[in-house]
Amino acid sequence: MKKLMHWLILAILLVPTAMWAAEPIDESGGTAAPMITEPVRKVVIVPMTFLEKDKGSDYKTCDNKTALSTTKTAIVDMLHLANLEIVDENVAAAEWNRHEGSKSPKTLPDPLELLRFGQALDADFVIVGITQWEIKTKWVGLGPKTKAYCTINALIVDVNRKEVVVRATDILSDSTRKEQSWETAAALFVSWGFTLFSGGPKTPHMERSGGQAWSLVLKPFLESKIPPEKIKELQERSKKKK
Repeated sequence: MKKLMHWLILAILLVPTAMWAAEPIDESGGTAAPMITEPVRKVVIVPMTFLEKDKGSDYKTCDNKTALSTTKTAIVDMLHLANLEIVDENVAAAEWNRHEGSKSPKTLPDPLELLRFGQALDADFVIVGITQWEIKTKWVGLGPKTKAYCTINALIVDVNRKEVVVRATDILSDSTRKEQSWETAAALFVSWGFTLFSGGPKTPHMERSGGQAWSLVLKPFLESKIPPEKIKELQERSKKKK
């Protein structure tokens, strides 16, 4: 595992991030069901919605395959750090289509819908997110300078406890801002094996801001699930390679 991947894990644990209180989901209209303490293993991700806004246009479905692939892989890799099993993407998509009759949500679904979706797939957690990129380019000196802003709205539902454990509202990161404890997002993605500078001038900025924003969203969910011994090991490796 490369040095900068170690920094990702530390960033998830150390970057100050807003925390959202658990919200019991009431299925009966009365008192919410009591909390159930069971091992958490399986996560199902609702088909993701990715939107893009460029040069003053309205938001449209993002078709930048490189940025989409990088961002999706970053999400999956961060979940794997906590030893969470992820329901197959095709299985999740088929069930969501059967359950909701749509490929991906345009707005965040009701938590009760997510709860039932998770129960149908015997999952412990359900994650849904809407990722929006806004691309801005301006001329500086002799050439254009590009900057990408990534905004995420997301929900994470604990199926066993019938709770919303993370409600992320307008979590923002931009491609030129350094988060605390990060090296640089560009080097980070390269360390995962991605060719960052490809697919046009805006692509690396979308990759960078998407990965940063999703790490902020997932931090309160993952920080208690990554084994302490793994964090300690990664810290030691990072110190040796400095």
